[in-house]
Amino acid sequence: MTVQPGSDTREVSGIQFDPGSRVAYVGDGPLQLTRREADLLTAFMDHPDRVLTRRELHTRVWGRLDTTYRVVDAYVSRLRAKLRSAGHPGIGSVRMRGYLMLSPNGVS
Repeated sequence: MTVQPGSDTREVSGIQFDPGSRVAYVGDGPLQLTRREADLLTAFMDHPDRVLTRRELHTRVWGRLDTTYRVVDAYVSRLRAKLRSAGHPGIGSVRMRGYLMLSPNGVS
C-alpha cells in the first residue's frame, strides 16, 4: 500500500488503516470495511494493548441504547473474519472481560 501524504492512515499491529476511506491493509491486500467495522477497528487501534469491554465498544461505536451488546459480538465476529482471511490473527476474546486486538508476532 502507498500511503498518501497528509492522509490519516496509521499502522498498528500489522494493519494499515485509513478511517476516511474505510480501507484497511494487511500485507498487500485491501479490506473493505463497513462503517461499523471501521469504527470498531479504530477503537482497537486506539487501544491496541488493552482489553475493550462490550460496553465500551457499544458506547463508542453505537452510542445509543436501542441495541443490545450482542450487536458488538456480531460485528467483532465479522471484523475478526475479515482480518483472519487476510492473514492477520484478528481479535481475541478474553473470557468475562471483552476483546483484544491480537498482534501478528504473537504478542498482544
